[in-house]
Amino acid sequence: MKGIATDIIDSCKKVDSKYSDHKYGKIQNLTLDSGYDDFVIESLNRLKNSGKYDDFKIGTANEILFDSKYSDIEIKNLLETGAFYTKYGEIEIGNLGERASEVKFDISYSDFIIRKVNNGIQFDIEADYSDIVLPSGTEYTLNDKDGNSLHKKGHSNNAQTIIRGVSRFGDVIIRDESLNNSEVRRIIERLCAFSL
Repeated sequence: MKGIATDIIDSCKKVDSKYSDHKYGKIQNLTLDSGYDDFVIESLNRLKNSGKYDDFKIGTANEILFDSKYSDIEIKNLLETGAFYTKYGEIEIGNLGERASEVKFDISYSDFIIRKVNNGIQFDIEADYSDIVLPSGTEYTLNDKDGNSLHKKGHSNNAQTIIRGVSRFGDVIIRDESLNNSEVRRIIERLCAFSL
C-alpha cells in the first residue's frame, strides 16, 4: 500500500505497507506490517504494529502494541494500555491517561519516556547500562544497583497504572509535572555525554 490518506478506517484485519507516507484521522482497529513508513494518526482505538525503520506520530490511542526496530514512536495521549518491544528507536508518551491500566516494555538501545502521569503508578523496571528516572514522591520497595544494572520496584500515590519493563542501553524516564530543572539538566547532560 503506497501513500494512502484517509479520514476513517472502521475496522481492518491487516495492512502491509512499505516506503509510504500515511495520514489518518480516526482508526478503530488496525493490524499493521510496515517498513520505511511515516505515519500520522489523529486518534485510534487499537493498533498492533510489526515494523522497522518507521516514524509514528499518534494523537490519542486507547490500546497500542509495537514490535519494531529502528523506529521512533510518539504518542500524545495513551488512554488505556501499551506494549512496546523495540530496538534502536525512541518511545515518547506525552500524557498517560487517568484510566490507563498497564504499560509494559522490553527495549534495547531505545529511550522510553512518559512526560506526564495523571494517576499514580505501580512499577517494576529493570535496566542495564541505563538510567531510570521516576516521578517525585515515589516510594520504593526495591531500589537495587548491581554494577551497571538497576532494578526499581514500588509505587507513587494513588497507584492505578502498572508499568513493567526491561531496558538495555536506553534510559527510562517517567515523570510528572514536578520534575525539577536540575533533574532534567542532569538527564540531558548524561544523554549528551553518552552520544559523544
